[in-house]
Amino acid sequence: EYMGALADDATAVTLDDMPYITAVMYEIFRVGSFSNRSGQFLVMENIDVQFGSKTYCLPKDARVIANIYALSHDKQLWSTPKKFNPTHFYANGKFHEPPHFMAYGRHNFSSLSMTQDGSAGRSVALDQMFWMLIGLLKEFRFSYSKSQENSSTDVLEGEPVGAYRKPKAHHIQFVKR
Repeated sequence: EYMGALADDATAVTLDDMPYITAVMYEIFRVGSFSNRSGQFLVMENIDVQFGSKTYCLPKDARVIANIYALSHDKQLWSTPKKFNPTHFYANGKFHEPPHFMAYGRHNFSSLSMTQDGSAGRSVALDQMFWMLIGLLKEFRFSYSKSQENSSTDVLEGEPVGAYRKPKAHHIQFVKR
């Protein structure tokens, strides 16, 4: 898919043109959530939210802090929550964003103070990451070092450090194309 974007004159390529690359980026956001919390959301009207078998009422003007890490790694929401798996966001040749995915202010609570499009910096961050990834793919091939070829792909084997997680170290080889 990315070969067309790797051409020297491929400046008009967008995220929409490359659904699998977009899915890879979103999976990086999902597994790369190193913080346990989001910013605060303000509830704009009374809403009922269901968690498992329980329903909770969030009153108007309440402040909500989401546990992004738990949401991004919940085995009821993700088919392989502890594995890097871009198919969480890719099916039938198309990118899709599940409603329970929460990064850059995305959420499925329309009664919260942020819009569905999230923060203004979201599109800038996505574009920057997209072009960085395309540039790296253009110049390099990636592989695990020989010592890690048969190691676990569990990306969550890092250790907690206060309110954050220290990611597991990976030894990746960049081979010039």
